Amino acid sequence: MRRHVLGVGVVVFLVVALGASRVGAAPSDVAVDRGPIIGGPSSEPMGTTTGFFVVNSAGGIPENGAVLIKGPYDSEPAVFALIAGSGAINSSAGVEVEGALTRIEGSPYWVWLPTAPLVAGTSIELQLWGSGELDATSLSSFTVMPALELAQPAIALAPSASLISVISEKVCCRARFGTSATLEASSPCFGIEYEASIQLDPGISTTAPRLQSNQYVFRFDTGPDARPAFTDGSLSGVVLPVFREQADEYCFNITAIELSTRTEYPYESAACARHGTLADLGVSAVEPGAAELVRNLCQAPPLGFEEPWCEVNADCEGNETSAFCGLYPHVCDGEPIMALPSSADPPEVRADAAVGDAGGGDDVVVVVDASQSRSGSGCGCMVVAASRSGRAALALSLAIVLALAASARRRHRSGPKCATGRKARCR
Repeated sequence: MRRHVLGVGVVVFLVVALGASRVGAAPSDVAVDRGPIIGGPSSEPMGTTTGFFVVNSAGGIPENGAVLIKGPYDSEPAVFALIAGSGAINSSAGVEVEGALTRIEGSPYWVWLPTAPLVAGTSIELQLWGSGELDATSLSSFTVMPALELAQPAIALAPSASLISVISEKVCCRARFGTSATLEASSPCFGIEYEASIQLDPGISTTAPRLQSNQYVFRFDTGPDARPAFTDGSLSGVVLPVFREQADEYCFNITAIELSTRTEYPYESAACARHGTLADLGVSAVEPGAAELVRNLCQAPPLGFEEPWCEVNADCEGNETSAFCGLYPHVCDGEPIMALPSSADPPEVRADAAVGDAGGGDDVVVVVDASQSRSGSGCGCMVVAASRSGRAALALSLAIVLALAASARRRHRSGPKCATGRKARCR
């Protein structure tokens, strides 16, 4: 029988290659992160910078006007202003423009009002920064326009109601992590209860010139227990509080607040939108289906959802070796989860023979004869019957390593008995 000697470098390559092929696979007992949960916390990364910005400088600021600044609720801004061209904004040179900074109560808006009247035609540069750790510094500039006779802007409203559903209770699938014999909560998660509410779009617009509407903030009140909503003179991005109690119609009141004087101008009548043919409000239960419980996404069901999971993945019955079916016997038939060997505790492999199941249903025999050569010298010659599966191939590589280690110990004791040269052989 012809015998081959495998070098240690080849064995190491085999082990690394087999390990790589194992890691590259996607076995059913490895959890996969599938991204953010729908209806859960924001997916925006922590550490995102915030800051304060001028929001009413489009078209300029009138001599008798004020600057509107928007920023985070939990921070306070600081303002440094210079007449443009008198010096660099970040230097001690230049003509500083002093002003007072106050907040519009309950809103994210601040008003900077110059102490002395501005002069038309002058350009002003502003540097803004906030008290928060993540607040970034911003620069802005505007041109001073002639004084404007301010008056409550005329508005038009076309309110409409829409139904929104928000997850009120969710559950998460389970997965097996590493070599653990237990299942732990993992993504994805999905809602099993939803709360239906009413969201209003005020449909607000104005015919007032932008320079005029920019000198007002608009407050929207939906009730004494609801936090008011605000928007600037652009009248864009208005998000009103939701209505959770069903009614025939849903109403809100609007007030215009003049920036420089803080005078409030309420609009006479409330604006309302009817419930109409929208579905009823309240909490409703939703049963998960195949889209949530299919095994390649949900490796094991949330507790209490075993029966529908088994129905969705019934094709795993008798096919436990198919992709993502490894947990089916445990979930659906109550069988224990087989513990996997850890890297710190590798499976015992005999140096002379390893016989087992490859995990794919085929018996694999690995035979290593490192203790004998034709002369009984222990030359490190061997016979190997290769396997057809990744697991058995791993057993093969371990057997080779053990055999070579035994051979090395014998050579150390008795010295090598092999011929050397280009045509090395055992004798």
